[in-house]
Amino acid sequence: MATQQEDKGGKGTNFSDESITQAVININSETPDARLKFLMERLVTHLHDFARETRLNTKEWMAAIQFLTATGQKCTDMRQEFVLLSDVLGLSLLVDSIDHPKPPGSTVGSLLGPFHTDDAEMVAHGTQISNDDKGEPILVIGSVKDTHGHPLEGVVIDVWETDSTGHYDTHGIVPVPYPIPGDGPVGNLLKLLNRHNMRPGHLHFRFMKHGYDPLTTALYLRGDPYENSDAVFGVKDPLLVDLQQVDEVIAAKYKVSKETKLLTYNFVIATDQETEALREENSKLAELRKQPRPPSLPVNPDIPAMRQHANFEAQELRKVIEKPTLGLSERGMKIPVAGVRELDAYVYAPSSEPPAASLPIYLFFHGGGFCIGSRFDDMEANRRITLEAHIVVVSLEYPLAPEHPFPQAVHDGLHALQWIVENANAVHPSASVSKGLIIGGTSAGGNIANAITYLNRDQDNPVKVTGQFLSVPPLLPPQVIPNKYKQDYTSFKQTAPVTIPPPGLGKAFIAAYKPDLRSPLFVPFNHPAGHTLIPPTYIQVCGLDSLRDEGLIYAHELRENGVETRVDLYTGLHHHFWQFFPGLTKHCEKRTRDCIEGILWLLNPNEYCFRATLDTPIAIIGAGPVGLYIAFVLAKAGIKVTVIEMENQLIDTPRAVIYFPAVLDEFEKTGILQDIVDAGDKNSKGCAWRDGSGNILASLDQPADDPHFGVCLGQHYFCEIVYKKLVETGNGQVLFNTTYLRHEQKGDSVHYLLKDSSKATEIAGECRYLIGTDGGRSAVRKSLGIEFKGFTWESVQLVATNFRYPLDSFGWKKANYIIDPVSWGIIVKCGKEDSWRFATAIQTSSDVPVLDEAIVAEVKTRLPKMLPGDTSQIVWEAMAPYKVHQRCASTFRKGNTLLAGDAAHVGLDFSPLTHQAASITDIAFLKLTNPLGALGLTTGILDAAHLTDSLKQVLLEDADPIVLDQYAEIRRSIFLERTSPISTQNLIRARSDDPVNAQDREEFFKKLTTEKDVATILKVGLPDYALSSTSKTTFATYEELTWFISVTKIDDWTEEKFAHEYKVVHANMTRQGKEQGAPARHYIQYENLFEDVPGTKLASWNYVTSLVFPNMFLVHAGLQDPGYRATAGLHIFCRLDQQGCLTRKILTYSKDQENPNSAAFRVLLFHERRLSTDDFSRNWLEERAARFSADAKSNSRVRGYSLWQDITPKNSKYLFKDSLFEPGSWHNFKGVEAFDFANMPSAKDFLSERVDSITENSTLLIRVVVSKPNVIF
Repeated sequence: MATQQEDKGGKGTNFSDESITQAVININSETPDARLKFLMERLVTHLHDFARETRLNTKEWMAAIQFLTATGQKCTDMRQEFVLLSDVLGLSLLVDSIDHPKPPGSTVGSLLGPFHTDDAEMVAHGTQISNDDKGEPILVIGSVKDTHGHPLEGVVIDVWETDSTGHYDTHGIVPVPYPIPGDGPVGNLLKLLNRHNMRPGHLHFRFMKHGYDPLTTALYLRGDPYENSDAVFGVKDPLLVDLQQVDEVIAAKYKVSKETKLLTYNFVIATDQETEALREENSKLAELRKQPRPPSLPVNPDIPAMRQHANFEAQELRKVIEKPTLGLSERGMKIPVAGVRELDAYVYAPSSEPPAASLPIYLFFHGGGFCIGSRFDDMEANRRITLEAHIVVVSLEYPLAPEHPFPQAVHDGLHALQWIVENANAVHPSASVSKGLIIGGTSAGGNIANAITYLNRDQDNPVKVTGQFLSVPPLLPPQVIPNKYKQDYTSFKQTAPVTIPPPGLGKAFIAAYKPDLRSPLFVPFNHPAGHTLIPPTYIQVCGLDSLRDEGLIYAHELRENGVETRVDLYTGLHHHFWQFFPGLTKHCEKRTRDCIEGILWLLNPNEYCFRATLDTPIAIIGAGPVGLYIAFVLAKAGIKVTVIEMENQLIDTPRAVIYFPAVLDEFEKTGILQDIVDAGDKNSKGCAWRDGSGNILASLDQPADDPHFGVCLGQHYFCEIVYKKLVETGNGQVLFNTTYLRHEQKGDSVHYLLKDSSKATEIAGECRYLIGTDGGRSAVRKSLGIEFKGFTWESVQLVATNFRYPLDSFGWKKANYIIDPVSWGIIVKCGKEDSWRFATAIQTSSDVPVLDEAIVAEVKTRLPKMLPGDTSQIVWEAMAPYKVHQRCASTFRKGNTLLAGDAAHVGLDFSPLTHQAASITDIAFLKLTNPLGALGLTTGILDAAHLTDSLKQVLLEDADPIVLDQYAEIRRSIFLERTSPISTQNLIRARSDDPVNAQDREEFFKKLTTEKDVATILKVGLPDYALSSTSKTTFATYEELTWFISVTKIDDWTEEKFAHEYKVVHANMTRQGKEQGAPARHYIQYENLFEDVPGTKLASWNYVTSLVFPNMFLVHAGLQDPGYRATAGLHIFCRLDQQGCLTRKILTYSKDQENPNSAAFRVLLFHERRLSTDDFSRNWLEERAARFSADAKSNSRVRGYSLWQDITPKNSKYLFKDSLFEPGSWHNFKGVEAFDFANMPSAKDFLSERVDSITENSTLLIRVVVSKPNVIF
């Protein structure tokens, strides 16, 4: 039968032009560097697509290779030909633009050029920088400011530095065009392309200041013959300048001749934070650039048409958001004005029926250039203000221009204000101006609100206004700016080219409104009566708004006149950005929060404490061992972290005490192992099992040459060490006495709210990922609605007691399991000296943990019976009860929120109740998440190790966030399939007096002490490696594994030689190894019959080997064993391009229970991965196993069914180090299935009928081997 050539995923030799691209990507995918993997994947894809698209021929390809070779050969320390190549292809400028994005309004970058030196001499202003007197002299002067228009002091401009006012000056010569090197391969390329190698004349600049993004740029002379054809594409319109002749004043001031040319330029540089924010938004901006640009504004815009369009858009938007927010009531109303007309208004109020006359009022005026807009504007913000500031909001629809020109809106607004004061109950029963009255508005509405504030002040009987809130208001037209502020007003000119909306629209609106620029009803700033009696003022301005400086100057003027004033500045953002760019959710949310904070401050400026804000990539709720360790590892990698802890300090009550080898391996990776060892008590002596009287039942002694050890250390000491290390990184902080309230995901960010209990203030935070490590009663988990499934061990509780006693001197091991149907428990070392922990079972009918006098007495009676020596010397230190639970969250990830540690899975609960006994000095709350195995904290720290690895990949290497799904799936599976069963087994072994369990216990002790069964000893000695998903050097000891290995005949062997070598020699060697004590449990050879199965791909292997081992630890140990290496390890019986996987059994069903591997035919289905991250989920495995095992039971043609999940370590090269298996491909498959049949017709019929079900409608990639099994043993 013909065989189909298999895809070897980068290891084969028979590639086509369709398969070569994926093969190269696959073979490159083994790199641990996620960013390199991504870059190489995209590079290979684009290169191959280019070759296909252009039908590249060999001659052209060789020419390209020779060109690159010549380019490299031309490079020296003084000449970088490859950089020149990048320059002339425009790549250098593109990469700089991507990596150094500039906020609008800041100076754009250009190329550094080849003549910059880092160690140039520092010289003073005015220094001549040209090396000779040749050329036309030039004087360069200007300033350097930030994006807010503030001059910057101490900016180093390459070799020149600004003075304290941000100014600089220097002397040079007028730049002239010059050629780039044309004598190399790049120059030849330009000639072939009919391009010149000239650059226009220019001056290079490089700006450096701490806290600001370095700016590399150049100024180009307008009119240069190469202005539009720069060989390296460095010219940009904003960098083109005109030269002038110096006048007499300038010539005298700078001591230059009158023939000197003058170049004046004012640079604007951005802060590190502004640039970093733009880097984060680059992907979104790239998408926006692809969208159609809005049409240019006509010279005379049709304002009624614009209003009609805006109202239509607002109406459509209201259809989406018209449903009132929960907790709000909304209604329209009419407000009479001057007894002759009515204004429409929209009222927002809490729907919780607050007491009458208990809430303040906020009168809001919408924006729209005095010409458009309505009472429904800013609906979302006004809803949030109402809810979170507990205020009644009245949004007024004032008369619009041009129908109602200036100053009607101001006068009508004052009348509306006066009516609201007199009729607050008609606005809403809860409204009362005695609780506060704020006037405010956005944009033009801010101008109107500001004018009304002054007009109201001037009345004979003014209304008492609590404060004014002005958001991006037009307050001070350039024509009427006082002379003393003219030099500070730079925003209008600076932002004109980029501002949104465009300046022309503002001019059109002002022309329609027809204000009197001299009137205080339009420019209260210049009010003859000044700013006395003006209430506290809150102002919002945007960095890229032409109105920016009007708000900043007004705020300065108010402060100069003693008015309490607060300003929020939104750097790098346009006027009214929350309306024009609602997709900037992060900034829009911050602005809304600021509105709420501003309103609350205006209501009580003397006492209100503004809500603090936090903004770090990671926020962690809970400063326990898992949360602190996650924070430390991420902070050590350079990621900013905030940890929130409700207690006022690290919890110093003793809890978990044992740190196993797998955990210590993680500590070694992060550099804290020695700190832990120094603080704790090292345990390399094994453990013991004792009866209720303390007598030895069994003991496990650690081999002398075993490098593994554990550490006994109180959890609170561990937390202190990690906390100190976290602070030392400079990237982490812990907020104590701070309670998590709630959180929600918005876009790619998580917004959360905290309460600072010490200051009774709230803290708003934003992060990329929020991690819940806040214990078994996790508020984070509950807020997500994640189920916490599991059970409670009924009628029993554990009581943990800390005591001091010299047990070491009696030869006791540091870990002792007490086996007794009544008094079962554990006695374990807590740290250095004589500190120990006793956890014991107490029968109780209570549903909650109890610690009463009787229980205290029972514990104090029970422990002395178990201990040797004079037990009257026991020092009792702490005692606490807890119930025994086995619970696990239904998922460890929901969006950008993740769970770890006890918040994700828990073995025990602890009581909030304490009991004081006369002889106990301190009753503490203890939480030992598995006292009979110490696996709770172990699993939690190993959660942290996997989660931090995944987060570092996402945040630092731009990996796909799917790695976080894998964290959640893998760690949840480990708890359910390993931690929980192991701890349950430990519990049953300790307490059960059931005959079956007692027999199992006796057999267990026998394997430990008499038979010295290696697999059992490893399970007990290193159980924690079964819980690790990140160990790179030691492998799980807990679960049995099945290893599938492809076997393919060596090309120049005959069939007879191959059959003899594999079926006879190898089989006999493996059988003999088994007889001599090798750990393999089963060995089956599957001969490939090369039968097709519909919907699958036929494997080309001759055989498949199946070996069953007790655990992966023994596989690794066996491959490194010198005896194996000298015998079977040298035997070559197949090609060394082996494929396969190491798996764990999910399910096996057989109708022949006595001999489940006796089927005449077994069909093996190898499920291929599409990507290295492609794995089956736990739910998929469970559903698949249930479906096909039920099918096998009910279908007479099927004799059995099995399913295995791949568990091959990612670092398989270490597992197979220096063995014949090291070159193999062990990550191609994510699982294996087997269907057993009595004959081939049954197999073909069944598989043909189930093809859609088996392949899941061809969505699964399956490689098939139809075989005849040969059971060796």
